Amino acid sequence: MLTGIIAVASIPDAAGVIDGCFSPISGALRVIDTAAPRNNTCRADETAISWSQVGPQGPQGPVGPQGAPGLTWQGEWSSSASYNASDAVQFNGSAYVATAPNTNVTPPASPWQLLASKGDTGAQGPRGDAGPSGPPGPTGPQGPPGLNPLQVATLHWYLANRNAPAFSVGEHPISVAFDGADIWVVNTSAAGTVTKLRANDGGALGTFAVGGYPRGVVFDGANVWIANGGSVTELGASDGRFIGTFDVGAAADNLAFDGFNIWVTNPAAGTVTRMAGDGRRLTAYHVGHDPIGIAFDGGSMWIANSADDTVTQIRASDGRLIGTFNVGRRPEGLAFDGANIWVANDLDDTVSKVRVSDGSLVGTFPVGRGPTSVAFDGANIWVSNLTDESISVVRASDGNGLDTFLLPVGSGLARLAFDGTSIWATNYSVNTVTKL
Repeated sequence: MLTGIIAVASIPDAAGVIDGCFSPISGALRVIDTAAPRNNTCRADETAISWSQVGPQGPQGPVGPQGAPGLTWQGEWSSSASYNASDAVQFNGSAYVATAPNTNVTPPASPWQLLASKGDTGAQGPRGDAGPSGPPGPTGPQGPPGLNPLQVATLHWYLANRNAPAFSVGEHPISVAFDGADIWVVNTSAAGTVTKLRANDGGALGTFAVGGYPRGVVFDGANVWIANGGSVTELGASDGRFIGTFDVGAAADNLAFDGFNIWVTNPAAGTVTRMAGDGRRLTAYHVGHDPIGIAFDGGSMWIANSADDTVTQIRASDGRLIGTFNVGRRPEGLAFDGANIWVANDLDDTVSKVRVSDGSLVGTFPVGRGPTSVAFDGANIWVSNLTDESISVVRASDGNGLDTFLLPVGSGLARLAFDGTSIWATNYSVNTVTKL
């Protein structure tokens, strides 16, 4: 055992070696710098020793235990894919991980867990330089003839058939939808049926049973869904085959499709119900009083609260409330024009135009008496006026009134749909639909 005073050198030499001198008489150990100009050697009564700061490499340690399995990235979520536990997906900008195997369960519903939320939109970057001018394209086909001056003078701006044909359907037709080829009409009677018509000529293709006193109808890209009482019935659009009837927990009225789920208004409960594509009831969200109309704007659902004189906007992905906005008295029908929601105000004889980006009221425009339903044809808004049995047409860009179509007295005009070429209107009292 060494005793005595140890002098500490400031640094080792370039090779990492520390040199020192040990006195066996006193037991003292002092560190020397062999590269220093003096005091760089040991005295005669001292023993020179040296040691390294870094010891020899030790033996390799044992292999550690295997870690937990990592995530398996599957990319964008798909309703047709089957997922295993630890599979991760992206949906609406956020990332989710599956905690159990599943198929066609939309995140964030269980068994999906949030991994990372969608970030906020960043600030807009500077505008880039203009690119070089491209070569001129080929000459397009000749456009349709311009407006006839006589049409301009009489405000008859549309090519719609003023002697519009009407086609017989079931008892008390109320709602109508287009499936890309054919027209579906809901007949709201105790018999509970829907009628399928060929869109190009109104030819009858079949009548199919659903629940009693059905109300709304919507097409999801493959099937049609009909609201009846406290349930929703799904039929195959191609052949009308019965797929199923699903409970929604409360009386159902109107329907909308958001690309993944079916949404149902429940007027008496003051809610909207979100249903998966397989008919499973996912969640009911409270909105205003007596919600009737519903529409999808590409990211949000809009609901007309007829007893509150408001419309409510909720996020389609999770039902989060975005805002509730004032419109006219007793709002009912809704339509989306690509940037705005149009609202039929039954007791005001007006339609309201609401900007979807912030819920601000763009304008309120007069139409006929008792407007209840609206439809967008790509350029204009069509409004069914129940009280005076007419259809008003207003320009979507500025709300300017363009035309009015009168239907036969006593027809009981109800709701509208657009098939890409024509407007279809249900005539509740005379059991027909009119094609304009």
